[in-house]
Amino acid sequence: MGGCREHIFEVVCPEVVTTVFPPDIAVKLNHENNDDPCFAIITGTLEFDIDASVHGLSEKAIEEMRITVINGFGQNQ
Repeated sequence: MGGCREHIFEVVCPEVVTTVFPPDIAVKLNHENNDDPCFAIITGTLEFDIDASVHGLSEKAIEEMRITVINGFGQNQ
């Protein structure tokens, strides 16, 4: 909910990825609402690039990986 202030989303990836194929990665999605007091329901799609070179993964591994998203609340959690 919101609509009066900018919301910031951040994906935090683990430093280590399992070596199984396809890779199974748990990422944390942080959301900062900047104390937005409004109640509008904003819909949209969040997109994040996953850089294969960060974890030494092949493009095939990126295409077939399983990603589990953990809901993070704020940047300190």
